[in-house]
Amino acid sequence: MSENDVRVKEKTAQSPLIRWGIFAAIVLIAFLIGLIPMLMQKWSVEGELAATQKQLRQTEIKGLLTGAIVEANRGEYEPARQNASNFFTRLDEERKKGNDGFLTEAERENMTPVFAVRDSIITMLAQRDTASVERLSNVYSTYLQATGVAQPPTTAPATTAPTADVPATNSGQ
Repeated sequence: MSENDVRVKEKTAQSPLIRWGIFAAIVLIAFLIGLIPMLMQKWSVEGELAATQKQLRQTEIKGLLTGAIVEANRGEYEPARQNASNFFTRLDEERKKGNDGFLTEAERENMTPVFAVRDSIITMLAQRDTASVERLSNVYSTYLQATGVAQPPTTAPATTAPTADVPATNSGQ
């Protein structure tokens, strides 16, 4: 056999291998091109999920406090105490999470008055004190103001009404 015959046999033997290699490279590139939009969508959905989970935690914590108010108002002090205790515990956990929680730094600082009355409220509920309802309501309004959900009420501008001393004039008579 001549040297040319050996080269031709090597090329024909390598030719299918090269074709499969090119085919595999094309498939890999197509896969990677399809992967990029899927990864971008995944990151977007993960961000939405994290935001939704923060909202859920915030709503659950607020629900614990409102539940404590309702239960205490009905005279069911033990469930109210449990809800209040869970409210303070969960809110403290969120506060300790820092920027990973739903509270901003300003909101965390504004929560100080809420935690200042924690022990007294839980004690009042354990003693079945009727004043605990008012204290819980105060905590609720403080919580709403601290989280920026409710702004303090503003006074409405005074409207002037005609006085009774001045007779109404009717130009048509």
